[in-house]
Order: sequence, then C-alpha cells, then structure tokens
Amino acid sequence: MRDFSNSEPEQWPKNFEAASRMGTGGSQMRTIYGMKYYLEKYAEKFGIVDLDTVKIHWFILPEDLNVSGGVWDEKYHCAAIYQSELYDLKRASEARSILINFGITWGWNRIVLYAEPNLKKIPVITDISRKSLQTNGQSLPWEDWAEEFRIKMPEEIKQLMDEILSKTSN
Repeated sequence: MRDFSNSEPEQWPKNFEAASRMGTGGSQMRTIYGMKYYLEKYAEKFGIVDLDTVKIHWFILPEDLNVSGGVWDEKYHCAAIYQSELYDLKRASEARSILINFGITWGWNRIVLYAEPNLKKIPVITDISRKSLQTNGQSLPWEDWAEEFRIKMPEEIKQLMDEILSKTSN
C-alpha cells in the first residue's frame, strides 16, 4: 500500500526503489497487516477460550499503549470474526457494555474480545452490507456467549481485575 504523507503527486516516487530512498517525504510503501498482527505484537497477554458454539479470542493491552497513528481507533473493542474478517465491530460504550456483560468489570479499557463462531455448530451469514453477522435471521448470541465466558474466564483477566481492585482504597 502507498502511504501518502505528501499531498503533491509530482513529488510521489514512481516505483518501489524510489519510495524506499525517500524516507519520510512523498509516499512510502507500507505493508498492510491485520489486527491479529498488531494485537499479538502489543498485547501483554492473549489467548482463546473455547465455548460451546464460539471461540473467544482475548487480548490484554498495556495500560500506557498509545493507539493513535492509524493502526486502530480504539484500544478496547469487540468484534466477530468470519472468514478472517471482522464484523459487528463495537467501540466505546458499546464495547464497554459487552465487556462488562462478559464479566470484565475492571480493566475493560484494556481488553479486546473477538468472537469466532464455530460454523459447524452455528450457521452464520453476513447481512447484505457485509457489516454484521446473523444466525438464523437474528443477531449473534452475544448474551449467551457472555454467560458462558464468565464461567470460563481466563485467569489472566481475573488477575488483571484483581490487580486493579487491589489499588483502590475502598
């Protein structure tokens, strides 16, 4: 992908070699990575919880991680994975609500959750806009998954919440 840091096309390099020599001016060639790359690169801890009809991929991000700069727009978020793409992306208050429902009441602002439905157990299709997923004509069963996740919550997330609670005075 070209990353245009100069708005004047006549200053853009004409080939990859020229782009490599230009450094920070003009346009540079940049490799595109998916969110998995960045989450695994920056996460303090991560893993997968196998539930009945879904795998929940979880990531604990550092408290001081600066997410500005174009990789992602919110540190904490939730989404569904289907055919290696993210759907039903929830940010800010929507993500916070889902994370709290999953039992992550403290430290939710450092957590990313991705739900990957087991297609052998739950039929999933995209809506016509390819923005969200459906199963049997309904939204994904996030509430059911949250209930099961609370029972099987990873120790690393429990430890994060315990650490935060131990720092509070009340």
